[in-house]
Amino acid sequence: MPTRKVATGATVPAQTRRVGTRAAGTIGATLPAPRIAVRGNWFRIVRGGDEPFTWTPEPADGRWQRGDVVRAVYLADTEATAWAEWYRHSAELGVPPASRMPRDIWKVAVRVTDIADLTADGVLASHGINELAPTRP
Repeated sequence: MPTRKVATGATVPAQTRRVGTRAAGTIGATLPAPRIAVRGNWFRIVRGGDEPFTWTPEPADGRWQRGDVVRAVYLADTEATAWAEWYRHSAELGVPPASRMPRDIWKVAVRVTDIADLTADGVLASHGINELAPTRP
């Protein structure tokens, strides 16, 4: 069950619902690539009071994807990394971090299998992607 750390520093359990799953046979399940499993606790920062997997009305862009092409949920492997990415994003927007507060950080237990490993040698090139570079630094 995900937990949320609120502004007081207290950690409270949170109820969440499944956002969705992909059925076998969709592109994510059939992409020719080595398969991996991902397990562990990950972190996500959201607006204060928001649920951890709430979609914005307009698809948001990220550093590695465009919202109008595919939506994404970004998770970090540590709480420190989540905050570092949040501050980086604030700087990209040219917005003082204090104006984007309050924020909640959620700890999410992840256990998924059959994930395409796009880091494996030659996988991206086999799909016509010769260089993977973010559109923002």
